[in-house]
Amino acid sequence: MHALQCPACGKQCLSSSRKLFLGPARSISCASCGARVSVTWFASMALIALQSCVMVVTGVLALMLASPFSSLYTPIVIFALGSAVGTAPFLWAYVRFVPLVVRGA
Repeated sequence: MHALQCPACGKQCLSSSRKLFLGPARSISCASCGARVSVTWFASMALIALQSCVMVVTGVLALMLASPFSSLYTPIVIFALGSAVGTAPFLWAYVRFVPLVVRGA
């Protein structure tokens, strides 16, 4: 089954951007069959926790790589770039690997 297909009817029920804003506590209606779909708790929370760890590591690396003689903005820029580069694979993984489930059937 494709990552964006409705588990009830098998048709595409949402876009990638809409799935990124769909958490385990929120459900939406499938455009085709009207079933309430959401993402699984474990997979979504595991991926979000892993992303949080990457953000902490990125922050520590930004502080370590910045020279004490550099400006204040150097660690901020390193953190922002590292966060942007580190977040992209997690966004793709969330859309691709976090499955949809039927809620409140």
